[in-house]
Amino acid sequence: MKRIVIVEEKDIHFYPPLMNVVRILLDNGHDVTLISKGSDLLPQSVLSNERYHYELIYAKEDRRNDITKLFSRIALAKELKRKINKNMLHADLLWTGSIQTLRDSWRTVRKYKNILQLMELCETGYVAHGIKFPLDKVARDSFKVVVAEKNRAYIEKAWWDLKYLPTVFPNKPYSLDYGEISSGLEKSITKMKTEKRKVILYLGGIFADRELEEFARAIYEKKDEYVLYVAGKAYNSKLQKSFDECKKKYGIEYLGYFDPPQHLALVQYAFIGILPYKTVHVKGQSSLNALYCAPNKIFEYAGFGIPMLGSDVLGLSEPFSTYNIGLCWDGKDTADFHRAIKEIERNYALMSQNCKDYYNSVDIEKIVMDIIAE
Repeated sequence: MKRIVIVEEKDIHFYPPLMNVVRILLDNGHDVTLISKGSDLLPQSVLSNERYHYELIYAKEDRRNDITKLFSRIALAKELKRKINKNMLHADLLWTGSIQTLRDSWRTVRKYKNILQLMELCETGYVAHGIKFPLDKVARDSFKVVVAEKNRAYIEKAWWDLKYLPTVFPNKPYSLDYGEISSGLEKSITKMKTEKRKVILYLGGIFADRELEEFARAIYEKKDEYVLYVAGKAYNSKLQKSFDECKKKYGIEYLGYFDPPQHLALVQYAFIGILPYKTVHVKGQSSLNALYCAPNKIFEYAGFGIPMLGSDVLGLSEPFSTYNIGLCWDGKDTADFHRAIKEIERNYALMSQNCKDYYNSVDIEKIVMDIIAE
């Protein structure tokens, strides 16, 4: 048995792969201490496990102005340092969950045998306003570096001059069990089941790097035969306004937002799942991030045998072509989009089975056990 401290300064439900780590470690007899701002969405089997321990982060983010943001960040960094040091007194490994967490705790993290997991592709880290911290040195000092996609592993090995290739830990769900269905979710399921057109589903957050409008436009051109359903939410008012305009313009059916894993209940009623990505320039994140995306949606769609249509980026084109589970579209000629849909329809049974085979081919439990091995 190993004693492992996992630290994530946000609520852990924002990072499903990290929730997987907690569950896998416990299921394999290890002792887990989670330090985070929230853990309520972890299953009861975790919360009641005698080997699971939880440390709540109390520091609140105050974004009223630059001064309040600075002081709240200082308070958070102090709390992270104190709680990491306390819990690592009798632990074997420290597992950090995101670039944001590392931003506020990297000096403390470097003191311990740590596993560095990054959810996004980042060449360097920023403390604030262009002030960098040495992410490359932190990575080189780490016991293991963990990324979600193969190309990212090679890129980060080159960026940081690592001796070893980072471990690829795909964003596959721990299971496809979505638990009890709420009344709101039941209403959305009924809406999908009674839809006369073929449902094309987008599942996930509404972010700047999601090329949702181009896909919506292409689907709307065949609105008598297909319809786009969306389940997820925008994370700021600007994104929400843009989505509302797109929804009205292209007849998008909005299902709402459901805490994971409840959202999985919707997938089985889709005909095709879409994965729209585009390159954006976001501070603290590489512009290559969308090109080498590693969405959990690939596995969520695949687990239910739902073929996919995605943007023409390497993070999607590689698994789609290798396993014949989906097709890519460059976002330009909508006629190409419609031809891709028809090709999926012609080969639906085969692609659906390929999706299930792909889902079953990835053993995330073994990957986590290999990560913590000496």
